[in-house]
Amino acid sequence: FIICSIWLISSFDTRLYEDKFLPKNASSLKSYMRAHFENYDIGPVIMFVIPKPMNYENKKNQLLIHNLVAQCLNETAMNNKFKLVWLEQEDLHDVLTSRNPLSVRLTPYSQNDLVISDKKNRSAIKASRFFCQYRSTKGDRNDLQAMYNMYIYAEQSSLPSIFPYSFIFLHYESLAQIRREVYLLTIFTVTTTFLITFVIFLSFGKALLIFTNLLALLTGSLACLYLFHNLTFNFANSLWLFVIPVIFLDTLIHASFNITK
Repeated sequence: FIICSIWLISSFDTRLYEDKFLPKNASSLKSYMRAHFENYDIGPVIMFVIPKPMNYENKKNQLLIHNLVAQCLNETAMNNKFKLVWLEQEDLHDVLTSRNPLSVRLTPYSQNDLVISDKKNRSAIKASRFFCQYRSTKGDRNDLQAMYNMYIYAEQSSLPSIFPYSFIFLHYESLAQIRREVYLLTIFTVTTTFLITFVIFLSFGKALLIFTNLLALLTGSLACLYLFHNLTFNFANSLWLFVIPVIFLDTLIHASFNITK
């Protein structure tokens, strides 16, 4: 039950909007960040990048882009009021055929979203990107599932080499990997503790006694996770959850070895 609780109940907390990590004299910045976090459905953006040239005038390709954006907006973790698709704002024909500078052909919103190669008679779009947006950075199961779904949608799309990217993905993927390793380490510690004590002492009672101490330690860790971190899993307490079973197992091995001597 304790092991399953660590896996099922805990959520992620990236602490990206935590006041503790902002300068002490940055009161206006704190107010700004708190207002965005508490009053608006504003989180990090997700950009879909098409790194290869393709025919953007093709209606099928345009439909694929809009379908991908629609899939993103339909996710419960996403801000369904925000999208930024340069195809909806720019005159594609003018972008490809005009001889004017890019600053004239493109609105300020899209000038960083296109890589254009100018040729003699016609320009070519070598790469582009478009955006949707998370509601928050809580890192709960909806946020993680939305990230995995973005990868799935991009993989299933026929758009050439398209991939999703967000700076928050790095945090979510790292925390997911660390949580998985902590979970496996806990299972390994529980199993190894019981087997070592039972083999060394050849006593089910002694093995059960030491095993109970380990369960009490894990229960205390889960209680601290609840009291001080609201059952959230972050880069600080992940180290704590990782080190405690290792220290216990190392101490157990040395103590058991000394007893047998």
